[in-house]
Formats: sequence, structure tokens, C-alpha cells
Amino acid sequence: MTDKNMTLDIINSIKSDISALSKAVCECKDLGLRQTFQQMCANQEQAQYEFYNRASSLGFYTQPAMATQSETSGVKTTLSQAVNELRSAVPMR
Repeated sequence: MTDKNMTLDIINSIKSDISALSKAVCECKDLGLRQTFQQMCANQEQAQYEFYNRASSLGFYTQPAMATQSETSGVKTTLSQAVNELRSAVPMR
């Protein structure tokens, strides 16, 4: 296994951890445990960023092209509409 493969595997593993921790945060009722998951997620995000920077500096990882302002606005609008629809469909207590 090459250094590149190992580095990219670590980045993907960390991203998977972040997804699992984010889900745990959303589903956790206990405030203390929720805060612990949030801190763990923040730590993993920092680790991923550091690995990304290292991989990028070594030429192992190339970031996708930046989205245009129009694309970004379109995604924000679509997500906002979806969230608003969910909020109106699911009554809050």
C-alpha cells in the first residue's frame, strides 16, 4: 500500500467518523452526551482538515473546483425549501 493510498484511506475513515458522530449528535437526547459527541466531531473535523492539507501539499488529493455563486445560491435555496417543507409537514411540540 502506498503512502497516497494510506493517507486517502485515513481521510475517508475520518469523514466516515464525522458522519457517524453527526448522526449521534442529532439523535442524542442527553445534553452532556450530545456535547461530548459534538466535541468529538469537531476534533475529527480538525484532524480531517489537517490530513487534507498534508495530502494536498504532497499532491495526493486535489480539491474539486469551487462552485459558482449561482450554484451555491441554488443549493442554498433548494435546501431552505426542503427544510421549510419538513418543518411545515412535521408539527413541533
